[in-house]
Amino acid sequence: QSLLSFFQTLQNLDDKYNSSLSILSSIPTAYLDSTNSDIDDLVGDELTDMYKKVSEMQLLVKKERRTMYHVALQKRELEKGANGQARRFVGWLKDLIDVDKEELEFCQRLDEKLDVLAVFQAEAKILRERKRDEDARKAAEAEALARRLAEENERKRLLDDVKKEAEAKPGMVWNPQLREYQYLHDPTQETWRD
Repeated sequence: QSLLSFFQTLQNLDDKYNSSLSILSSIPTAYLDSTNSDIDDLVGDELTDMYKKVSEMQLLVKKERRTMYHVALQKRELEKGANGQARRFVGWLKDLIDVDKEELEFCQRLDEKLDVLAVFQAEAKILRERKRDEDARKAAEAEALARRLAEENERKRLLDDVKKEAEAKPGMVWNPQLREYQYLHDPTQETWRD
């Protein structure tokens, strides 16, 4: 039998014992008290009913008494009997208690170390948040600078394109209505009439 099944058996026996106790405690004391003067006033059917109830309660008390006695015998057999199952588990339980004590001591030491580290962790968290904010600020500045440089390059390119387009090439004249240089129509260049 394993330790778990051993304790389960003991628990079941305890439950049986407690159940018997609760049944016995639920019996009204009037049925158990021989000095009760209320019985003297009963006659006829009432007396017969009372006798039946008292007899039933006596049988119940005997039954529960036997149950409690058998539970006690079974517990004694488990704890000290020929098998000595309880003795077999004592060494294991002592070893488990020692292991638990060691684990508790380890947990206490770890808890103390964590308390010390909590101070540094809080400071490290503050520094980490500052660094993250600084990195975000630098990234935003770098992005703004890159965007500004891209805009300036685009403006320069557009300005250069406009300057190139605005320059008068040979054979062009200024058109004041359109405000740009245009090629003059050269009638000698009409190749379709050839």
